[in-house]
Amino acid sequence: MPSWKIHEKYSRLMNIPINIAREINRFVDDPKWRDFFDSALKRYETPSLRALGGCIIIYNFRSALLHTSAYEQFRQYIEVYGENGFRVFFLHMILDLIERNTRSGKEFAFLKVEDVDGFYKEYIEEVNDFLNNRMDEVLADIKNYIQSRRR
Repeated sequence: MPSWKIHEKYSRLMNIPINIAREINRFVDDPKWRDFFDSALKRYETPSLRALGGCIIIYNFRSALLHTSAYEQFRQYIEVYGENGFRVFFLHMILDLIERNTRSGKEFAFLKVEDVDGFYKEYIEEVNDFLNNRMDEVLADIKNYIQSRRR
């Protein structure tokens, strides 16, 4: 996972108050929620496309899981912060996915998260667009972070 410094940088760029970003980041990184991400995300990868210079990675996010009793506390905590809570949550999740894919050594041209259940589609699309418009900068930040951790 990228450092909170990276998470906070992109939260600021999205005009999200830093106190909200810190609270959500701390909550999301709590180890008790790791199973949520494994069960909520399914990865799909297209073959390499020369025109794009790499593969397209799509994660299907099952947002309906946030409405089950097992993850009700998770959703309620995020809801306390309103729209910014959901923006930070999806920003955190997508930055973590970018870092995971970068760390694996697989190059990609495009990474996208889709909400298969449609509960939070607007927030996911907003964050996807925001990050993909800054992908060169995001990848540079994450690659620098990965290299600094290896030293």
